[in-house]
Amino acid sequence: MAASDPVCLVCEQSDVVKPAVTWCNICEGLCEECSLVHRFIKGCSSLLHTTSLVENRKKLPTFIGEIKQICDDHSEPFVLYCTIHDEPCCSQCSAQKHLTCSSFRSLEVMTKNAAESASLTDIENGIDRLSKNCDIVRSNRETALTKYQDEVNTLKSSFKSLRENMISIFDQAEKDLILKVDNIGKPYTEEIENITSVMTNLSLRLEDMRKGLTAMKLFGTSYQIFAGIRTMRTKLDKEERVLEALLIDGKVFRQRDITFKFEFDSLPSLVGKAVEFDTEETNCTLQLLGNQSVQTQLVRHKTYTIEDIKFNKVKSFDLSNPRSERFVADCVFLRKGVFVFTDWSDNKEVVMCTEDGVVAKTFQQRDKPYGITRHSQHSIAITIPDLKESILIELESAEERGKITFERRCWGITSDSSQRYIRVYEGGIQCVDDDGKSLKSLPVEGFVTHVAYFNGKLYYTQHNPNLVKCCTIDGGAVWQLSTDGEPYGITVGKHGFVIVALNTSNKVIVISPNGISTKDVTSSFEGFSSPYAVDYDLDRDKLLVAKDNTGVFEVYDVSFE
Repeated sequence: MAASDPVCLVCEQSDVVKPAVTWCNICEGLCEECSLVHRFIKGCSSLLHTTSLVENRKKLPTFIGEIKQICDDHSEPFVLYCTIHDEPCCSQCSAQKHLTCSSFRSLEVMTKNAAESASLTDIENGIDRLSKNCDIVRSNRETALTKYQDEVNTLKSSFKSLRENMISIFDQAEKDLILKVDNIGKPYTEEIENITSVMTNLSLRLEDMRKGLTAMKLFGTSYQIFAGIRTMRTKLDKEERVLEALLIDGKVFRQRDITFKFEFDSLPSLVGKAVEFDTEETNCTLQLLGNQSVQTQLVRHKTYTIEDIKFNKVKSFDLSNPRSERFVADCVFLRKGVFVFTDWSDNKEVVMCTEDGVVAKTFQQRDKPYGITRHSQHSIAITIPDLKESILIELESAEERGKITFERRCWGITSDSSQRYIRVYEGGIQCVDDDGKSLKSLPVEGFVTHVAYFNGKLYYTQHNPNLVKCCTIDGGAVWQLSTDGEPYGITVGKHGFVIVALNTSNKVIVISPNGISTKDVTSSFEGFSSPYAVDYDLDRDKLLVAKDNTGVFEVYDVSFE
């Protein structure tokens, strides 16, 4: 008998060590003799005392085997389920911890048909759907890469044919042109390889989930299946967001085609300039399962400048609090026609509004909230500096999920759907996952209040000196730009243009993607004062600006001409 094999706990009370062959959810390990007696003991015949073979129990996933069925506080089996707190409880918990709760259900009744529940089927279907979608995405990217590489190989062959007629002149041109082709294709190739790698890893994780689900169905008890469903649903939702993050990025599924032109009349003096490359990216169409699809049309890539950006105000409204003055610290679009902002004042509120200026819902907080970001379609993440924590808020139920605590005050926050980037005082920008695990820390200087994520880069505002900075998600500096006022709210719009609110100089500026040029666009706005928070809706090309940090907002249509 291996040291890790369970022993009969009944026999162990008599100092006899016998291997357990049966496992009871409540009584735990039982030898063959004790398991026969167990069936006839009064109280052990209920479904809560479900037994299974020890060998079958070993085959269950680790997280299923770790599910507790005995209350830690009272050492009693769970017999009820509190629907208010969404958790099982023992008889003593129901009379103490859940004294004010009004909705209990029998755990025995709830778990009776867990193996045939619709939720279990939904998990199975979800794994199958996401796995097939991974195959679709991976196949699309592999086909695109093969097509591109074939075109590059054809292009290189053309260079060699031309070289036969241009020996000495074309020798150098060939080297330069091939280098140019490789430089063009390197980031494209790396991007596709990265996506296929992500999909491969996701497929492997889904296969592990599928195996765990099968084992749970075959060998798990009713309660284990019931509790395991909730755990697997959380894991599956997290994996769904990985694919969702790719689908949101409009640049991910594009096919790059490459051609060249050769002007024979320009030879030999202009041979170095005679060959021109024309690259074109076209969006692919992916039909995914579960009514998810990426429907795009043929587009030609165009480079825009700051002068091409136009703002047109469509709405203005006042959401100030007549009872107590607001301080709008940050804001974010959620979906069409809805946005949320943090009130960093004694109101201690997160406020959800429509673009018509109607307050739809308020989320009361334990202290003043500051930073805010969209975490998923159904949740937001905020920071509460004085409590030194960041929390997830489910929009439908208003429940707090996934609280993360820091040693110092935390300010700006942004998300890439799978992880959060949070500015922590004297702690840089902390990258954390949904479980609160710190993945890495990016060093920053000065007083940093707002951060934004876009296309693999982080953008943030710094005070004393007043700077706007861009870095990679590994902390590598990309560019920085000085401003003539204190920069606070920051967002990144279409084509990578950065929009920043300069609070003390009453300005909103646009910065080019490379951080070289800027434009004061305040003249496009009417009567602007004290801007503090901004956000860009990439799906609709709309800009939200907290015109006055007490609650005056304006919405603008953004166009590129």
